[in-house]
Amino acid sequence: MDNTNFSDIKLIRENYTNLKNKLDYISVLVDFDKYGGMDVLRIFDNNILGCSY
Repeated sequence: MDNTNFSDIKLIRENYTNLKNKLDYISVLVDFDKYGGMDVLRIFDNNILGCSY
């Protein structure tokens, strides 16, 4: 947790919220790729967020 970049978590949350509001439904990982929200690997590279199957 010492090496965690909390600005990355903030960026991921902002991107998720923006995409969810744009689509009017809870977005899934494919939506980030389809609509260019962000690189989904940032989610998996972050140890605090865990894994989403």
